[in-house]
Amino acid sequence: MSNRETLELIKNSRMSVLPLQSRGDKAKSEILLKYYRLLLLLVVVLWIGRGIAEELPAKVKYVSKSAIYIDVGRLNGVEIGDSGSVFRVSNRIAHLEVIFVADNSSSCKTIDQQAEISVGDSVAMTVSTPIVKQEITKLTEPDRKIESDPQIKTDSELVDRTRKEEPNRFSGRFGAQYFAQDNLDDLDYDFSQPSFLVRAEVENIMGSHHNLSVRMRGRKNIRSRELSDVTTTRWNSRVYELSLVYDNPQTNYTYGAGRIIPSGAGGLGYMDGLTFSYRFNEMNTVGLFGGTEPDGETSRMSNDELKLGTYISYEKGSYRTQRIQSLLSLSGIYYKGQIDREFLYTRNSYSIGSTWSFYQSGELNLNRGWRKDSSATTFQISSFQFSARWKPIRSTSITFGYNNRRSVRTYDNKSIADSLFDDATRQGFRVRSSIRLPLNIRFSLSGNIRTRASDNSSTYSGSTGLNFYDKWITHIKLTTRCSYFSNLYNRGSQCNISLSRSIVSDLDLRIEGGFSEYKLEQAGNQVKNNWVKLDLDYRITKNTYSAISYELNRGGSLKANRLFVDMGVRF
Repeated sequence: MSNRETLELIKNSRMSVLPLQSRGDKAKSEILLKYYRLLLLLVVVLWIGRGIAEELPAKVKYVSKSAIYIDVGRLNGVEIGDSGSVFRVSNRIAHLEVIFVADNSSSCKTIDQQAEISVGDSVAMTVSTPIVKQEITKLTEPDRKIESDPQIKTDSELVDRTRKEEPNRFSGRFGAQYFAQDNLDDLDYDFSQPSFLVRAEVENIMGSHHNLSVRMRGRKNIRSRELSDVTTTRWNSRVYELSLVYDNPQTNYTYGAGRIIPSGAGGLGYMDGLTFSYRFNEMNTVGLFGGTEPDGETSRMSNDELKLGTYISYEKGSYRTQRIQSLLSLSGIYYKGQIDREFLYTRNSYSIGSTWSFYQSGELNLNRGWRKDSSATTFQISSFQFSARWKPIRSTSITFGYNNRRSVRTYDNKSIADSLFDDATRQGFRVRSSIRLPLNIRFSLSGNIRTRASDNSSTYSGSTGLNFYDKWITHIKLTTRCSYFSNLYNRGSQCNISLSRSIVSDLDLRIEGGFSEYKLEQAGNQVKNNWVKLDLDYRITKNTYSAISYELNRGGSLKANRLFVDMGVRF
């Protein structure tokens, strides 16, 4: 083969080859050249495919009994069947799967959940064809037509479809737990506690838009030695929730019955009774509620304490731009026909995109009868809370908080002498900043001060924390935290560090160690404690989980080994 032919082959294949001496070698070379080109094409395709499936950042915008709603949708490239993970700080708390999609939002079901999902949690969605914001802008120009499913155009239609098309959806969790503490000090006071928990929901029963919820826990305390007359052999089972709620997006009203927390009231807790709400329009809702307080020790129904109230709420706007939510309720608690407490409760929140958010809540006592005689005033603020968060840039947030509260007299403690009843006003101020640095590092710093109106003593506390996740090499999450406190009675500090890593996809390992040191101001004693803790979380199957934790405590106030085992099934 001539040099010219060889040079021509090199030019066409853009590869260096050895001179060929026969027509057979030339044929083999051409075959190899085809394979090289095919391989090159395959590499290019795989590289392009690698860029198609990417993580799309999102936020949880709403949490309902039937779904989790996120603030990205079809225009961002989300499709039904896409999956994602919910993160809080750097910890993954749930897996999601998209079940319905609107233009700017999506509803998801939870596949695996380790903690309660809240509005504002971060979501990393794995989508097939993500669309960047610039492309969305082009699509929404007047001369362009948006192609979308005409049956799902708004968030409200998305909610309707999510609820209507999943009748008899059964979900929940059943778990069995065991805790044991082996004391190593001279008292040798050992303790163990087996327990179980049940949480179940049946949503949209028979397509009737009725949802049944059950939440209960049972515990048994086993002690190596008796304490007074406390029984150690009886199970203590408590039903925290047992309710039937009607929630039909096609109607303007909802109602509920059973053991439930009224959604429009603050400071009441659980009650056995009825709730009703009516929505006049997209912004205004009114509601009523009434029932009795369950027995605090046995969790059984009781008629001693009656709860009544009404509320009105207002909400308008979008989390992407501006949103305001406001609620005002009037509640009364009556003990065996006598006034226990009557008060106004208010809750307000306002957000400007993701840059600013404000929150306020408070309670105002309305005193009459014996309450007015005791306080010598008709109106009295019992609590007030305010917080503001500012995110000047995406990686930085600063939060300021203030709270003011006082102890509240009830019918049970109305006979306590004024000299013994501590109703002094307590005020607290706190500041917290969080900065996300390069290399997946997050740094936080906070400070708190609490004062009392009755004396000059104040409580000071502060903490600093650092989170780091190496997602490239070791895949280890590092978390450190140190805190300090000082008050009239003692002062001290505590530091801990933890390392966690997914050994395999379903097995997580976490090691934590720390120490605490505090001094009793009155006695002058100084106490030191140290601990080491090992946690293993293993998802046996898609719906079956297990966890084990072993902790060693050594120090002046506690010398013990602790074991905690948790196993269960999600359905």
